[in-house]
Amino acid sequence: MSRKQFLTLVVALIVLAGAAAGVFLSDRSAWKRDDARIGEKLLPTLKAADVAEIHVRSEREEVHVLKGSSGWRVRERGDFPADENAVSSMLLKLIDLKVIQTETLADTQRSRLLLLEPKGTAAGTPAAAKAPAESGAKSDAKSEAAGTVMELKDGSGKTLGRLLLGKTLMKPSDNSGDSDIPAGRYVLAGESAGSITVVADPLKDADPNPAFWLDKDVIRADSVKTVTATGPDGKQRWALGRPKDGDLMSFVGSSDKPDPQKGQDTISAFYGVTLIDVVTDGAKADTGLDKPVAVSAQSFDGVTYLLKIGAKAGDDRYYLAVSSSGEPSKVREAAKGESAEDKVKKDKEFEEQYKKRLERRARDKQMEKWAYIVPKTAVAPILRDRLELMPDKKPEAPAKR
Repeated sequence: MSRKQFLTLVVALIVLAGAAAGVFLSDRSAWKRDDARIGEKLLPTLKAADVAEIHVRSEREEVHVLKGSSGWRVRERGDFPADENAVSSMLLKLIDLKVIQTETLADTQRSRLLLLEPKGTAAGTPAAAKAPAESGAKSDAKSEAAGTVMELKDGSGKTLGRLLLGKTLMKPSDNSGDSDIPAGRYVLAGESAGSITVVADPLKDADPNPAFWLDKDVIRADSVKTVTATGPDGKQRWALGRPKDGDLMSFVGSSDKPDPQKGQDTISAFYGVTLIDVVTDGAKADTGLDKPVAVSAQSFDGVTYLLKIGAKAGDDRYYLAVSSSGEPSKVREAAKGESAEDKVKKDKEFEEQYKKRLERRARDKQMEKWAYIVPKTAVAPILRDRLELMPDKKPEAPAKR
């Protein structure tokens, strides 16, 4: 090799080394920029007061939770009231969401992190209007690798934040032998193809199922005085009552005594009926609410509640409609021998409770707009017939020999 050739080779090696160093420094710089985000908030400008819409969409479901003059509502369920606590909890969680890791991956690698864009989630394209899925295993694989999109908007429709939620990050449980537990989630923030972020919260409540966001409280009766059940044929099944709040229930007009616990269970059914889902179009479902088992309860303060229990909506659930009438008493009946000091105190407490009862009555009337799917356990105590309310027969003792 001549001297000239040797020098040429040395120069070429120097150029290649410089290029490699440049690539290394570029990659290192990019890594530092990504690493600098660790500990920062994922949505630093988000404010709960600005959010007027939460839109969550997956490959198969979507929900719009909208803020109006009367509070948060679920559009897919006929503007049924949303669970205000669930909404507030989600917004606070998103505001405090912090980056714990960043990765830069090619688009072809995102499927393993379940970060593919779900079909039918482009702006203005509802999930119900998805294009037909491609046939074959390839389409199924893409569907399984799709993430969940959450968009936050203000009252004018401006997007305040957009997250594509992917695979949940798991970590071993502290208890030996237990299954792994959720520890975080892979997220792609915004519309751009930027770096993939890992956040410390699994965001399991970012649910695209409308039923998740519903206020589960249907109706709540205070201080039940009587409960009466009528069958689909219009004939009374049974009637229970008690002279004062706190007493056990007895059959009305009969010396028979129901099982004490079963009698109390009929009252409990009116203290808080919770729903599984809302039926927005009863005409499309054979609810059986045209010929229901009707159970009414009258409270000590003069309000009457009616539950209409229809057909089964599954093995462990029923269709239900509710209504109510009357207004709570405005006047408190003073107890015998009540002192002037006690009267002032109890009158003040009664006035505060009265205001809450009026608010509750207004909400109860709203609940008449919809039909519901409720768990069997919520209505089973009032679906019993009269004989089933009687005490269970004790097994006979074996005869002595």
